[in-house]
Amino acid sequence: MNPQEIVVRAPGRICLFGEHQDYLRLPVISAAISLFIEIRAVKTNDKKLTIDLLDLKQQKTIPLNNKEVPYEIRRDYLRSAYNQFIRKGFRLNQGYHCRISGTIPINAGVSSSSALVIAWITFLAHIFEVHLKPNQIAELGYQAEVDEFNEAGGMMDHFTAALGGLLYIQTTRPYICEQLRKPLTGFILGDSLQRKDTVSDLTHVREQVQIGMARLRNLYKDFNLKTTSLEKVSPYLSSLNPDWAEKITANLINRDLTQEARMLLVSNNFTPEAFGELLNLHHTQLSQNLGISTPKIELLIKAAKIAGALGCKINGSGFGGCMIAYAPTNEENVVNAIEAVGGKAYILSIGEGCKIYFE
Repeated sequence: MNPQEIVVRAPGRICLFGEHQDYLRLPVISAAISLFIEIRAVKTNDKKLTIDLLDLKQQKTIPLNNKEVPYEIRRDYLRSAYNQFIRKGFRLNQGYHCRISGTIPINAGVSSSSALVIAWITFLAHIFEVHLKPNQIAELGYQAEVDEFNEAGGMMDHFTAALGGLLYIQTTRPYICEQLRKPLTGFILGDSLQRKDTVSDLTHVREQVQIGMARLRNLYKDFNLKTTSLEKVSPYLSSLNPDWAEKITANLINRDLTQEARMLLVSNNFTPEAFGELLNLHHTQLSQNLGISTPKIELLIKAAKIAGALGCKINGSGFGGCMIAYAPTNEENVVNAIEAVGGKAYILSIGEGCKIYFE
């Protein structure tokens, strides 16, 4: 082991409540998980950053000429993050050889890209000799991944990867992340092995929701996404395109389910059964009204429930990727059931946020 090796690990995440809500600036409940992206780096005599993406069998380089570097591919997050530091006037002349690998399924809705960005920014902050708090790393990650490329995502992934734990996140400025101390266990990630295009999927759903809400405001001037009840807007929904009405309904119900889940998690009346049922109700809206599930995901969910899961939902932007099952004390049965119907299963624990080590 090289004694001067820098090691950075950032976790993936699951979204428990508030799926498809953070880009609408609504609160979410998310958890960092025990799957991660890892960077290992050593100094070199070259005036560049050499980056081996081991899982993708690719190599990237960033020349250290202390100027912004052009993007080589769409969504070039590594170069984008580097450019954030250059724009702020920081300079770097020491080269490094970096090896990046991970245990997070890629393009599966578990935030592999944001974990990569947060790990990379944590590494860059260290070598640029810039002290950043975890929430600052999260905001810089959002700028590098979402703002820079005008994408549709929210900031849930970045805050979860940076801070870790079980979080209730208020996604409007000033961003507030509340650590929920409930010691939850029993989560299983089920990968459908159906890859997805997260960015285009998010963009399509987000556009439909925003168009529908704009039309609703024309009919009901006092509509407020954060506070108006479904009961108050129900008389107006029949005048909208049915697809818009369904998506508005889903978002208002899921908004309220997120608050109900938060209250359950901080109360003395928590039961696994009640928590599982809230997950099921959330998935119903994601599947039926937002329409982001797939037959394979539904197959995995059905198998998990038959095997004893108390609650299940699709995880991430949908249209493939992963689901999560909540099955405290029954994890192995659910793992076997998911894999028996063609998925790949991982038993998860709630993990810590991004950390940097020296080995």
